[in-house]
Amino acid sequence: MNILFYLHQQNYTDTYLLAPEFIRTQTYNYKSDIWMIGYMLYQMMFKDPLKVANNVDLLQKKILKGIHLTYNSNQSLNLNNLLKLML
Repeated sequence: MNILFYLHQQNYTDTYLLAPEFIRTQTYNYKSDIWMIGYMLYQMMFKDPLKVANNVDLLQKKILKGIHLTYNSNQSLNLNNLLKLML
């Protein structure tokens, strides 16, 4: 999914979907895919998109620092831990 960033850099507006590797301008690898799967898992678990900042600069800093998640009590502990590892 993050490959869309490479294909459409000029018109890419979903910056909150960018994996830390893209923010650091590193090459595309499996870690970027794990980030995106974690993002989709988050949306399925919480039924809401992951929003951690109001602007792009702050968002990128938070993504690079690591996102701290609260546990979803409606899901299993294993699923919550998997999400934490992916993001």
